Amino acid sequence: MEQKTQPVLCCLCGDEYSDPTQFVMERLFGSANLDWKVITAQIQSESFEEAIAGIQALRLRAIRFGQPFDTAGQSSFLNDNADVAFVGAISAALDQGDNWIGWHSLGPALVELLSSSVDWSCCTVLLCGDSIQQRSSILPLLKKTPAKLLWLDAGESEEDLETWLERSETSLHQPVAFTDVDQLPNCLGAASESSEQVVIIQPSQLALGALATAEPENWDKVAVWDPSSSLPQELTELASFQSISSHSLKIAIDEYDFQRWTGAEPNRSLLVDAHEEYCSF
Repeated sequence: MEQKTQPVLCCLCGDEYSDPTQFVMERLFGSANLDWKVITAQIQSESFEEAIAGIQALRLRAIRFGQPFDTAGQSSFLNDNADVAFVGAISAALDQGDNWIGWHSLGPALVELLSSSVDWSCCTVLLCGDSIQQRSSILPLLKKTPAKLLWLDAGESEEDLETWLERSETSLHQPVAFTDVDQLPNCLGAASESSEQVVIIQPSQLALGALATAEPENWDKVAVWDPSSSLPQELTELASFQSISSHSLKIAIDEYDFQRWTGAEPNRSLLVDAHEEYCSF
């Protein structure tokens, strides 16, 4: 059903948090000549489901889930969505008229950010541990079809991935290999021998420890998201080493969500300027 009223984006965040969504998105909507309105609602956690019911009753168009709701688990109105069930949380949603769709932007935004410098067909991707970051990344990564996709210390995600594949009726172009984190040095060595680029997504402390034992010559062409200060100095000094900052990822998340909410391309330079201005307050 086509909506006749002005589209409204509501940012839901905790009453102890500030969120840049309204400040940033108002700039983007204006730049794109989109007649959207943005509001921010700071609520207590126990009022979350009531807030969702209110948004639905008012027929607002979209939701951005700020802290702490972006990691608080899926909302009841999206329980039947296989992707949401697998990730375990949502960070944004859109009313399509007859139903709501929701997603977690962290993984898709990171994958798109990496895509500007990664040739996925010649790439080994290593996911470390079980988290929203890893679970939300696996879905867009499967669409990129990297040369190898390894999940280290996946925990319950291995069984949950099988359940997701059954529910979503998705077929894999390639299998996801599950292994222990102590195999990380061997994975790097194998990638080095085949001249593949390596992307390590959110290494855990165990993964960092294993990484430190790898042969330095196997560190070539490594990209790491969210590196810890305990990474080997020799790795961070490599010319081929890439570190993706949290600030860059926030920009990418806003780009991704804006596109999904509106179908329009955001003005990236304006988006960067808006974030910098907000952070200067």
